[in-house]
Formats: sequence, structure tokens, C-alpha cells
Amino acid sequence: MNDPARADDLHRLALAACQEGRLADGIAHARQALAIDGGRARTHLLLGMALARSGARDEALASFDRALALAPDLADAHGNRADVLVDLRRHAEAIESYDRALAIAPQSLENWCNRGAALVDLGRHEDALASYDRVVTIAPQFAEAHFSRGNVLFGLKRYGDAIAAFDTALALKPDDPAMLSNKGNALRELGRHEEAVACFDKVLAITPGHTGALMGRGIALIEQGNREESLRTFDALLSIAPDSVDALNNRGFVLNALNRREEAIASYERALGIDPEHAEALVNQGAALADLGRHEAAIKR
Repeated sequence: MNDPARADDLHRLALAACQEGRLADGIAHARQALAIDGGRARTHLLLGMALARSGARDEALASFDRALALAPDLADAHGNRADVLVDLRRHAEAIESYDRALAIAPQSLENWCNRGAALVDLGRHEDALASYDRVVTIAPQFAEAHFSRGNVLFGLKRYGDAIAAFDTALALKPDDPAMLSNKGNALRELGRHEEAVACFDKVLAITPGHTGALMGRGIALIEQGNREESLRTFDALLSIAPDSVDALNNRGFVLNALNRREEAIASYERALGIDPEHAEALVNQGAALADLGRHEAAIKR
């Protein structure tokens, strides 16, 4: 029996349940509403969103497709469909859905941002940059969009532009550890090691155990020639993350540069015990063994 009023009530119950985090109830109410009237595009959309949040991605995708069969211009259905496709690692299809959503609702910051992230996953950095450019044009005070834009520019090796984007983000959201740390990495890539270390130190003053800042600081200090301080930094990092293969490899590199080769070899050995295929640690350990005249062991590496 078709009872539009009852279907409306069930839709409202489903919406309230989802907003309160009671997804199972929301799904049940939405399905009851659709059993009465299966032609309700927004109820299919609501059901899809609840299913996606519950981890039932294939079912969610089917719900979004039903919504769009009924209402092809429902931008939220295209956008949510795209989000699920990203979760399913179907990025090219996701971009198509984001593009459909944005053709209908071109001011959607969420869809522009998510489209940019999906394009990064596809390695299409220039296209991702265009997405984030659109976001900051629409919402110039959106710090996270400037940050994401900086990360894309970093991936394109446009380090000076990346720093400018990070500075814009930090002007809006001062003392953000992730923004400061990534700015430090960009400074390091430009050889501005003193500024990079200062940036990482600021991160560590805010978040003392920030492993990314410790790693960046240690590398910047190597490049600066400050080996003893670099060693102390990697030791601090390993006290927090003892299984960090990159930290163990970098620590070995510093120890070898300090002519403490046996300790360097031991550090490489620890790294390779965690990741036997770590190419840089294999090469570095082989070089350290050769420096000690242990050529047969070096060849085996």
C-alpha cells in the first residue's frame, strides 16, 4: 500500500537516526520507507550514505545508482558515489562522478577537495593542483585547501611555490604541526637547512613526539653537516618509533660518516631485520662492510 505520509515519517526517522550515529536504525527506517515508495531518490541517497558509513560500500554504490536513475541531477548522490568509488580504489570512475557533481553544484568545496585528493592518488598532480586552485578561489580562508595545494606543489618539485602555499595556510592556521613540518621539508629540498631545522624545532616545541619533524630535522642536519646533532635526533626518533627502517638507515649513515662503522653496520642490520628488501640500507651496509675490508660480506649484500 502506497502511503506517502508514512514514507515521509520513516525518511525523517532514518535521517534522525543517522545524524545520531544509529546507522543500523537509519538503514532499517530508510528501507522501510523505500518498501512503501521505491521512487524516493533522496531516501535512496540517505540509505547509500548510511551504508557507506557502515562499510557496506558495494550496497551503498547500488543505492546511489538508484537515486541517480530517479534524479540524474542530484549532486549529492554523484559526490557520495564518487567518495565510495575512491574507497573502492576505482579512482578514474570517481573523478567522473566528481565531475558530474561539480557540473551541477560547482561551488562544492568538499567535492573539489576530494576530487583533488583522488587525482593525487592517480598521479595526476597538475589536474589536482587545478582542483585545489578552484577551492582557494571559492574559499580563500580555507587553510586546509592551501595546505593540500602546497603538498601537490611539493609533489611537483615546485618547492618555492609549495612554501608560499604553506605560508598562506599557516597565516590562517598558525602553529599547525603538519603544515610546519611539510614547510620544513620544502625548505630542506631547497637547501635552506637552517630555516628547515628551525621549522622542525617549532613543530617539536608544539608536539614533542612528532616523528615526521624528527625525521626531517635529522635529514636536514645531515645535509647541513651537523652529524652529532643529527645522530641525537635519530636516536630520539627511534626511542619513539624503534621499528622505523628509514630512521635506522639514516642513523647508520651518520654513524658511518662519523667513522663508527661497526655501530653503523649494526644499525643497518636492525633496519634489514625489519625490511630485508630496503634497497638503501642494503647498499649502505655493503659500503660500510667494504670500508672495513670485509669484502666477502659486502658482496653478499
